[in-house]
Amino acid sequence: MITILYDATSYANPFPGINISGAAGNTRPVGIIIPDDVKWLVTDKASENTNGGSYAVTVTAVAENPERESEAYSTSKKYDKATPPYTPPRETTLTLVTNADGKNIHHEYRVVQDWIFPNVFTLSTQLARGTFAVPAGCTFDQNTRTITLPPFQKGYLYYTGNPVAGILKDQSWLHPQRENLRVNLNADDNFQNSSPRSVTLTIRVWDDATSGIITEDYTITQSAGNFDPALLTTGVTVNSTTLSGITVTDDAVTLPDNYNSGTTNPSYTDALLLVSTDEKGFIATVTPGQDWLWLEVPLYETMQYYPAHDGKYVRRIRMDTNTGGAERSANINILYRDAGGNIARKTIRVTQGAGGGTI
Repeated sequence: MITILYDATSYANPFPGINISGAAGNTRPVGIIIPDDVKWLVTDKASENTNGGSYAVTVTAVAENPERESEAYSTSKKYDKATPPYTPPRETTLTLVTNADGKNIHHEYRVVQDWIFPNVFTLSTQLARGTFAVPAGCTFDQNTRTITLPPFQKGYLYYTGNPVAGILKDQSWLHPQRENLRVNLNADDNFQNSSPRSVTLTIRVWDDATSGIITEDYTITQSAGNFDPALLTTGVTVNSTTLSGITVTDDAVTLPDNYNSGTTNPSYTDALLLVSTDEKGFIATVTPGQDWLWLEVPLYETMQYYPAHDGKYVRRIRMDTNTGGAERSANINILYRDAGGNIARKTIRVTQGAGGGTI
């Protein structure tokens, strides 16, 4: 068996490869068979090994979608809506073909790609056992390894210590976001569902008792909102931070072409936000088909990034730079609770200029 370990903190692409060489002094090729449906193993061009003059080739493990994975640390909206590049363990059969006495001989190897932290000599410190930090409204039971989230999660859920590599499979509502040496878990709202939903989070920790790495599974369950108006805030506003070239009213936002909502233009301090009037949540969606405008998943540590809105439910408005030749607009549709305790609707029109604006 061949095991490939990859660094879940830096996610190098490609990963270190498997070097395959023929007999010393023999430059005839070694046949390499990788199953057709396996896209994460590739071979490079064969070369003559200067040490002994043998045939040499490298089989390398790569990301299944290198283009997406390369955006891991960018501000691209494509990655904002994706999960970090942690690949669940996977395996395949690699076949090497040689020839002896005129007959082809097949040598099969089981190749396992596993995920781990770097520097095996210090794993006991890098994977120190920790616990989850849960925001207000969430519950955590270490004995059963269960975490319960409310329909609107308002604050980061994260694992303390340094084991930031976690694997979430077959789900789309819980979003890991990297921050330094930890991963924050942010959930979409579950207000419009009548049933709770669950996912399993697998992490790696160091076990002092065995002096080795073990995996631990945690069940994360989010309660259902069941369209209960009492869960909604009584109003939603766009933050009124003064930015050059931007106009904000109760139901409209106008901004120049080069506002792209990145981390530097503008900075987090000047970001355009949807903010609840109290500590409760709201539903916000963008008109379908308007890919240039989107909303980040909720849940910032507002004390850190937006101290003026600490305790509120906050969603950041994001958009691309307008490189087209015309002004463009899209609606953000919001559900909240009116004074009578009923679900109310509000529309905010966002218009981006066609050129010449400045931030």
